[in-house]
Amino acid sequence: ATELMLLVPPVVVVGGVSLFTEINLGLRYVLPALPFIFLWIARLGRASWRRPGLAWFIPAALVWNLVSVVRVHPHELAYFNALAGGPENGHRFLLDSNLDWGQDLHRLAHWLEHTHPGESVGLAYFGGIDPGILHSQGLELPFRLVSPAHPDLVTLLELAPTGRLAQRVDALWAEMRAGREPLPRALVGRAPSRLPARAPAALLLADPEVRAALGDAIDWAGGVSPGLYAVSANFLHGYPYRVRDGEGNLWRAAHGAFAYFAGLEPVARIGYSILVYELSEADAARLRQKMPLPRDPAPAGRRPPPRARRAAG
Repeated sequence: ATELMLLVPPVVVVGGVSLFTEINLGLRYVLPALPFIFLWIARLGRASWRRPGLAWFIPAALVWNLVSVVRVHPHELAYFNALAGGPENGHRFLLDSNLDWGQDLHRLAHWLEHTHPGESVGLAYFGGIDPGILHSQGLELPFRLVSPAHPDLVTLLELAPTGRLAQRVDALWAEMRAGREPLPRALVGRAPSRLPARAPAALLLADPEVRAALGDAIDWAGGVSPGLYAVSANFLHGYPYRVRDGEGNLWRAAHGAFAYFAGLEPVARIGYSILVYELSEADAARLRQKMPLPRDPAPAGRRPPPRARRAAG
């Protein structure tokens, strides 16, 4: 009866969370079940003392566990035991709150300052803050957004009002409203008087031809080139989430936008949640051949005239 009382709570907790709710937010919802399981397993210790051959096993296992926990400090969120391959391989099993909540951005900035001072890095950072905020804290992190596997895999959510891209979007929109530049496909046929005064930035940047015209102002539009890249583990495995570029513009990365790095060997792991890659010219060329990555952007103003554009569509 006593053992049953120890087993019922974990069964109820795990069963309730997994079977009767739609919660899928990590292992933390199962944590209340673990103390009961630990107490139930502890009875094995009493039996082991009666067998000389097993008397050493539980103390050795406890010491092994203690060493593995101490070794991962201060990256406890990324802890995985040896059976899972340790924290280095944890991203192969669990993501998000079990590993990567954007906690290692400061460590990345410090690592870059010591190993590659002043060098710009392609960054796909999974987190709730703008990496540009580090500048106000005395840390330098010059970065651009990693090019997605295809331009359609990122969509604009929010335009930084003082950035170069915002200025170019506003200028292009003024030309469109004046009839000097063709409208994007979604607005073709709309009378100029019915166009909003404020540029619909997300709609404009969803159009491939507009992206080509503004390519030199989009920091990820240059495609993959040799250099340093830092990719959060969640993005490495295709997790869809919002992401900032080097100007502070906010984009929505679709599933798999930056997952093409998964086949490469990282040169460093920052806190186990950010993987750093250093691409050679050969590496970059192989990636460009394998995937439909964006090429060099077309110079601004090199868009087809309205008649040719409508005929092509």
